[in-house]
Amino acid sequence: MPKFVYKAKDAKGGSVKGLIEAGDQKQALSVLKEKNLSCYSIESKTEGPLSGITKKYFNRVKFADITAFTRQLSTMVNAGLPLTESLSVLKEQTSTMSGIAGLILRDVKEGRSLAESLKKFPKIFSTVYIALVSSGEAAGILDNILNRLASNMESQREFKGKIKNAMIYPIIVLIAMFGVIFAMMVLVIPKLTSLYEEFDADLPQTTKMLISVSKFSSRFWWLILLIVAGVVFTSKILIKNIEIKRKVDGFKFKLPVFGKLLKMVAMTEFSRTLGLLVGAGVSLVEG
Repeated sequence: MPKFVYKAKDAKGGSVKGLIEAGDQKQALSVLKEKNLSCYSIESKTEGPLSGITKKYFNRVKFADITAFTRQLSTMVNAGLPLTESLSVLKEQTSTMSGIAGLILRDVKEGRSLAESLKKFPKIFSTVYIALVSSGEAAGILDNILNRLASNMESQREFKGKIKNAMIYPIIVLIAMFGVIFAMMVLVIPKLTSLYEEFDADLPQTTKMLISVSKFSSRFWWLILLIVAGVVFTSKILIKNIEIKRKVDGFKFKLPVFGKLLKMVAMTEFSRTLGLLVGAGVSLVEG
């Protein structure tokens, strides 16, 4: 029988996670509901060495999901539907946000504000998002705030998409360039080296250094790939530290060509977000 890994909230609001056997995902959700558990994440348990990686990169909530959730909620609230009814509709959908919508709905029915409910999901809803919702609820203009927030997120997504598309070509060129250099070091230069040795040619110092690097690369290519993978993995861990992240960002801004582009992107995002916060009634200091 298939197994499912789930994360849920109990009647007291505590987090619960575990493993359940069921015929399918729908049956698993029914069993959890009978146990008075509100499930917000359920995944089929897959075996194998890549299962953890697959879950990490393919089952997480994406920015596009949050944008769609915000737009749908905004549309329903602006159409005059009560917040609880709007969340109930979103809960019944099969998107990745349906479980989260169910938990938010339960909190709202218990008397908590929408902003207070969103605070339980800091990895999904940013502090800016929550501050805007809180401001909208306090001023009684939640419908207007949700609409502006959804429009801002859609513009942000479109802007990031354009930046990514603009950077695809130079990145592909760089990757291809490094690939060609690596291939020459491992495959081409060793053949030329044997030719030079055969003729006993007196080579310049720079050529000798290049041949030495080539010999090392062809012999220890696996070590080079391992070091690169190690650097990438370590960087992802270290970048979570705020101080290190600031230094890395400062270094990025100093890069030729790309640095100026990244700085413009950062300034655009900052200006848009600050304008949205101030326009929603959030104080300049708090924003």
